[in-house]
Amino acid sequence: MLFALVACHFLVLSSAFVPTWLSQSAGRHVCAISLGTVKCWGSNGSGQLGLGDNSDRGDTATEMGDALPTVDLGLKLAVNVVAGGTHTCAILDDLTVKCWGLNTYGQLGVGDQSARGNQAGELGDVLPPVDLGSGNSVLEVAAGAFHTCARLFDNATKCWGRNDYGQLGVGDTTNRGDATGQMGDELPSVDVGTGRSVQSLAVGDLHTCALLDDFSVKCWGSASEGQLGYESTHGRGHKAEELGDHLPVVDVGTGRSVLQIVAGDSHTCALLDDGTAKCWGKNGLGNLGLEDNTNRGDAAGQMGDNLPAVDLGSGRSAIWLDAGGEHTCALLDNFELKCWGYNAYGQLGAGDGSTRGYLSNSMGDNLPSLDLGSGAVVMTLSVGLYHTCAGLDDATIKCWGYNSDGQLGLGDTANRGDDSSEMGNYLPSVVLQGVVTSTSISSTSTTATVSTSTTFTVTSSETTSTASVTATDTVTITSSTSATVSTTTTISIKTTVTETTTTTSSATATVSTSSSSSSSRTTTSMTATVTQTTTTSATSSESTTVSLSSTSHTVTVSETTTRSTSTGTTSSTSSLTTGTSTSSSSTLAGSAQDLDSHAGE
Repeated sequence: MLFALVACHFLVLSSAFVPTWLSQSAGRHVCAISLGTVKCWGSNGSGQLGLGDNSDRGDTATEMGDALPTVDLGLKLAVNVVAGGTHTCAILDDLTVKCWGLNTYGQLGVGDQSARGNQAGELGDVLPPVDLGSGNSVLEVAAGAFHTCARLFDNATKCWGRNDYGQLGVGDTTNRGDATGQMGDELPSVDVGTGRSVQSLAVGDLHTCALLDDFSVKCWGSASEGQLGYESTHGRGHKAEELGDHLPVVDVGTGRSVLQIVAGDSHTCALLDDGTAKCWGKNGLGNLGLEDNTNRGDAAGQMGDNLPAVDLGSGRSAIWLDAGGEHTCALLDNFELKCWGYNAYGQLGAGDGSTRGYLSNSMGDNLPSLDLGSGAVVMTLSVGLYHTCAGLDDATIKCWGYNSDGQLGLGDTANRGDDSSEMGNYLPSVVLQGVVTSTSISSTSTTATVSTSTTFTVTSSETTSTASVTATDTVTITSSTSATVSTTTTISIKTTVTETTTTTSSATATVSTSSSSSSSRTTTSMTATVTQTTTTSATSSESTTVSLSSTSHTVTVSETTTRSTSTGTTSSTSSLTTGTSTSSSSTLAGSAQDLDSHAGE
């Protein structure tokens, strides 16, 4: 669901996993990539996390941070990762693609129906790359519920997996990838028309859409909800005569060009060249954001100029879209995030469980922007089945919504976003590096009560940001933020224990994002400096001594990301430097029998 995305990451770090890309799709798991390594968390019933078992991750606190393993990719590094319904695929640094997880329909493309990643020894160099034909390199991969598509270096597009509705676009309903002799040069390319090539792919549950080189869109597969946008419920792609030049382009309005295409479970959305968003397909829960629950695209007279644009608020336009099971999100030109559709689990992040987008006056200025915390700027957006995640400018990830399998990565199974006290600064970030802190002192006569109060003081100044998505659009953001954090911890212990711990940490982050346009140039610069000192002490008359060694940790991150289309380029540069020093000494009474201390770095 990306439009001509090119990401270049230049990072220098020590023992750190700093996420630089975030991806998920129609399922209940999430993946992030850093320095060519991949970490995934959430549902793992079919091995889709790539950890050699089928145990979920992220539903208990001890499973995140350094305890969360990276996916074994052998001697290769990942340059991109996508998460489907119950499978995951990664493009490697040799421009091949490997997939793991559920394989009932051949969606892994390895010529059988056996899952990969749910048992030890199935990944790494043992896992074969998907055979897409002689000499073909993969530029993009997109994963849906049960099928996968790839855009190749030779401009061909190939799809494999489930095909009962023609969603593979090969003119029949035969699955591909689940038996020998179906992949490689034997796997047909999708015919999108004479002289046309695919620039970006969007894969839903039972349908597939492609953004073409002339900024038009074609879709194939199931049309049961109008998700193809052809004003009919007649599917396309299960007969050869329905493809190629016979497959029409989706009418999104007179004179309009499409910049981005995304697919939800059974609905589709397009970002147009005027910054508007239009959606079609299933709309029972306001997925389309049109203040009703009527499907669009399944009957005559619903598309083109008759299809309303999503009302995002007065003077607001979209710069990025993503769609999940039955909800949709848009990143706006002022870098606010708005979501609409199904909200039973808080996946809209509005602090309640009210579905939005199907009632009158629920959109536009009445649709709230998400609060992700003081000064937070969204850089990447990823929408899952019933949950949503955002990558922020400080290289952190926040997720909200349904959390049955730990897909929010917060070490529990509690939903977030359905209560006003769960968003903003109250919403924790996903911990992907360091040790999840857990300290306990046990003795036959020792109890401890700990109370902590934290005060945050944040001051920020920011220049006005403007953005527009046009053929030669550029946005540059520069902002400046300083923050001071003080933490006071008091421990009362009913035993003779003397413990002194002093921890000092400092972090400096600088983020700049730039884009330029023939009509405007805006520059915003952001710098954040945080210093934290925590001292904990309790006094005892005993003399048994346990000393914890001091540690130091430094992380330096520099990242450049370029997203380009033939109509525009957006680039961002970020740097992050973190230094931490910790010293600790403890003197315990002789009655203390166990000390278990884990300090996060």
